[in-house]
Amino acid sequence: MDRLKKILASLGDFFRTVLRSCYDMELYREVRTRPWTRSLAYYFLFIVFITAAALAAVIPSSWSALKQARQYIADKVPAGASVAIRSGKLETSLPSPTDLGTDKLALIIDAAVSGMDAQPVIKSGSGFVFGRDVIVIKESAGERRVMSLADMPDLALTKDSVLSWFDRYGGWLVAAAALGFVVAYVLTSLSGGVAFILMASLVAALFGSMWRARLRFSQWVAVGFHAITLPLLANMLFDAFGLNVPMVFTLLYFMVIVAVIADERASPTAAPAVSGMTPPVGPVVPRPAASEGVPAAAPAKPPRTRPAGAKPSKPRARKKPPVPPDEKPPVPPDEKPPVPPPQP
Repeated sequence: MDRLKKILASLGDFFRTVLRSCYDMELYREVRTRPWTRSLAYYFLFIVFITAAALAAVIPSSWSALKQARQYIADKVPAGASVAIRSGKLETSLPSPTDLGTDKLALIIDAAVSGMDAQPVIKSGSGFVFGRDVIVIKESAGERRVMSLADMPDLALTKDSVLSWFDRYGGWLVAAAALGFVVAYVLTSLSGGVAFILMASLVAALFGSMWRARLRFSQWVAVGFHAITLPLLANMLFDAFGLNVPMVFTLLYFMVIVAVIADERASPTAAPAVSGMTPPVGPVVPRPAASEGVPAAAPAKPPRTRPAGAKPSKPRARKKPPVPPDEKPPVPPDEKPPVPPPQP
């Protein structure tokens, strides 16, 4: 029960993050201050959610298409019909020609068509013609290709065998189609989305530096993994209603980027901490051992105080240095040196 509560709480947090990524600048302030890998993890979970939502619409449509194909064969193909390819030759119980296709896609079986230079009439925009020893393929662009039945393995089909195959393997066919859709959708969304975010982050960093919103490239990448939420949801909504709005994805993405630039200018955020930074260069001071104590600081001497009522002492006069004995004292400039008495 507790585990279920944790799962539900995690899902609630995820869906709140999806909603806040569409409009909340407080979330983008948090995104700009944390590692970009957290935003990448959110983007991966969001792609899984988008894929699950698309798959919920693909599976019913695939199952409906499978049932329509089975009903078409049951109604269109005559009872007891058989088609076989043996040693590069077509063998069939159907009359020639027999058109089992539709107005958009032709599927003609005509044993009278043969040779690599065959030019059968195909009125539909595209289709296939199974001839005596060749297959003529008409593409939607009007181009034609001719393949030899000798390149195909031997097989034999009847109406009953095809209908029983649909009944036995129809569910597995839908499951395989759903699995292929999931793998292709996730890989395409991840590779294409990441490439778009990296290029858009370069543009955002350029405009951000011009408008004095100086964020690192890694911060713009982190912002991009959340900013792509609104464009992807809008695309899903427009596809559901069959609307085709050009450039809506790019416009919505850069609307969020412009809002982030304005918010960064109004309240700049601190750059995220970078792991593995080089430590500052300088002398290494060893720590004291566990047995050694931290030396105590010498107590400060109290300042000398003069007792109240005492007279200030006079400054002491500096003593002149004594004159060396073998040198005469200097004579003042206004006195003349004494004249020594004459010698007898």
